Amino acid sequence: AIQQTSESFAHVPAEQVEREWRANYVAPMLLCQQAIEHFRPQQWGRILNLGSIQGRGGNAHMPGYSATKAAIENLTRALA
Repeated sequence: AIQQTSESFAHVPAEQVEREWRANYVAPMLLCQQAIEHFRPQQWGRILNLGSIQGRGGNAHMPGYSATKAAIENLTRALA
Protein backbone atom coordinates (compact mmCIF):
# COMPACT_ATOMS: atom_id res chain seq x y z
CA ALA A 1 0.00 0.00 0.00
CA ILE A 2 1.16 3.47 -0.79
CA GLN A 3 -0.11 6.62 0.85
CA GLN A 4 0.55 9.99 -0.67
CA THR A 5 -1.17 13.32 -0.82
CA SER A 6 -0.88 16.15 -3.28
CA GLU A 7 -2.45 18.62 -0.86
CA SER A 8 -0.54 21.80 -0.12
CA PHE A 9 2.13 20.96 2.47
CA ALA A 10 0.89 23.74 4.74
CA HIS A 11 -2.58 22.14 4.88
CA VAL A 12 -1.83 18.44 5.29
CA PRO A 13 -3.46 17.23 8.51
CA ALA A 14 -1.33 15.32 11.03
CA GLU A 15 -3.53 12.24 10.53
CA GLN A 16 -2.56 12.13 6.84
CA VAL A 17 1.13 12.47 7.69
CA GLU A 18 0.81 9.57 10.14
CA ARG A 19 -0.99 7.42 7.53
CA GLU A 20 1.77 8.11 4.99
CA TRP A 21 4.52 7.17 7.46
CA ARG A 22 2.70 4.04 8.66
CA ALA A 23 2.05 2.79 5.12
CA ASN A 24 5.27 3.88 3.43
CA TYR A 25 7.84 3.39 6.19
CA VAL A 26 6.59 1.66 9.34
CA ALA A 27 4.91 -1.26 7.55
CA PRO A 28 7.98 -2.12 5.43
CA MET A 29 10.23 -1.69 8.49
CA LEU A 30 8.12 -4.16 10.50
CA LEU A 31 8.17 -6.62 7.60
CA CYS A 32 11.98 -6.34 7.48
CA GLN A 33 12.13 -7.15 11.19
CA GLN A 34 10.01 -10.25 10.63
CA ALA A 35 12.10 -11.34 7.64
CA ILE A 36 15.34 -10.96 9.59
CA GLU A 37 14.02 -13.33 12.24
CA HIS A 38 13.56 -15.99 9.53
CA PHE A 39 17.01 -15.31 8.06
CA ARG A 40 18.92 -15.71 11.31
CA PRO A 41 18.69 -19.52 11.58
CA GLN A 42 19.78 -19.83 7.94
CA GLN A 43 22.38 -17.08 8.29
CA TRP A 44 21.23 -15.85 4.91
CA GLY A 45 18.45 -13.89 3.26
CA ARG A 46 17.54 -11.04 0.97
CA ILE A 47 15.19 -8.13 1.41
CA LEU A 48 13.93 -6.05 -1.48
CA ASN A 49 12.25 -2.76 -0.67
CA LEU A 50 10.69 -0.65 -3.39
CA GLY A 51 11.46 3.02 -3.32
CA SER A 52 10.72 5.91 -5.61
CA ILE A 53 12.66 8.48 -7.55
CA GLN A 54 10.85 10.96 -5.29
CA GLY A 55 12.99 9.75 -2.41
CA ARG A 56 16.16 10.66 -4.27
CA GLY A 57 15.61 14.34 -4.90
CA GLY A 58 12.33 15.17 -3.28
CA ASN A 59 9.23 16.58 -4.87
CA ALA A 60 7.87 19.98 -3.96
CA HIS A 61 4.33 18.72 -4.56
CA MET A 62 4.71 15.61 -2.36
CA PRO A 63 7.25 16.38 0.39
CA GLY A 64 5.80 13.88 2.87
CA TYR A 65 5.81 11.03 0.35
CA SER A 66 9.34 11.94 -0.73
CA ALA A 67 10.53 11.86 2.88
CA THR A 68 9.06 8.40 3.49
CA LYS A 69 10.70 7.02 0.35
CA ALA A 70 14.07 8.50 1.35
CA ALA A 71 13.65 6.84 4.75
CA ILE A 72 12.99 3.44 3.12
CA GLU A 73 16.06 3.82 0.92
CA ASN A 74 18.22 4.61 3.94
CA LEU A 75 16.73 1.77 5.99
CA THR A 76 17.53 -0.66 3.18
CA ARG A 77 21.12 0.60 2.98
CA ALA A 78 21.49 0.34 6.76
CA LEU A 79 20.28 -3.26 6.74
CA ALA A 80 22.63 -4.19 3.91
